[in-house]
Amino acid sequence: DPKALERVRGLKPHVREALAQTVRREFATHQLHAFLRGAGLGPRQAAGVVRKLGPDCEAQLRADPYLLAGKVPGIGFSVADHFARRLGMPTAASERCRAGLLHALRGSASEGHSLQLRGELFAAARELLALAVEEARGDVALGVLACHDLLKDVAFRGRAQEPARLSDREGRL
Repeated sequence: DPKALERVRGLKPHVREALAQTVRREFATHQLHAFLRGAGLGPRQAAGVVRKLGPDCEAQLRADPYLLAGKVPGIGFSVADHFARRLGMPTAASERCRAGLLHALRGSASEGHSLQLRGELFAAARELLALAVEEARGDVALGVLACHDLLKDVAFRGRAQEPARLSDREGRL
């Protein structure tokens, strides 16, 4: 309570305000770490999340826990999936399907592939997610990835380059 600091003799108003702001900021960071740790992240992972996504990322992560997999170094799909499950995300959630497809694309790109057949992509996602990724639902997830420019994030051997392209037997997507 900042009012309690008014009783401290010799404490100047600007010092009192700076101290109160620091305490509020540290408390908010502590609450965020408690949320992240409670959802299954380790201390270093939680610190990495705060560093990369900022101290106000809790609402973002509650809405889409799979943001961890693409934005925080050292956190891949499996950690993000465990985190999402701890938050109560259903196994058939569209966010999970999207993240699984993106993970499969990134894996293909890291192996040096610059073209991904749609059927192979869906097969890899089915294996990863342990779900049936129907073509219609997969196409919707791919559309979401394209609309949000998330396909640009696909990296080749750690260097950002052209994204893996998707193709099917009839033509390119």
